[in-house]
Amino acid sequence: MSTLLLHEPPLQVLPSLAVNTGLHEAIVLHRLHEKLFSVHPRDFIHGRPWIVSSYKDWQQEFPFWSVKILKRIFLSLERQNLVVRERLSGKPSVYRMQYSISYDHFPGLKEALDVSDHSLTGRSKR
Repeated sequence: MSTLLLHEPPLQVLPSLAVNTGLHEAIVLHRLHEKLFSVHPRDFIHGRPWIVSSYKDWQQEFPFWSVKILKRIFLSLERQNLVVRERLSGKPSVYRMQYSISYDHFPGLKEALDVSDHSLTGRSKR
């Protein structure tokens, strides 16, 4: 059996999310959600989890897409008000952004990504 089937996390795509956002956007959105799900509470700003990444970092996540394609995907997600991006200050040669998902802007997104309140805050709704 090929080791390619055993040692990599699979990419997941929700068909209903892909219909509403686009296939590439749904794949990236799901991976971003997974990363945000594991964010330490200190990385919450204004009640929202953030991760810091560059396009080269994203290309390591998605080696089958060029940086140009990834830029288009993130621009599409931002135009759909699903992702919030902010450029971090620093050297222009190190183009790093912080990313978060606008869960409250898109009402069905939490349900589509199976997000509950306790998954992001560590507390349940009980």
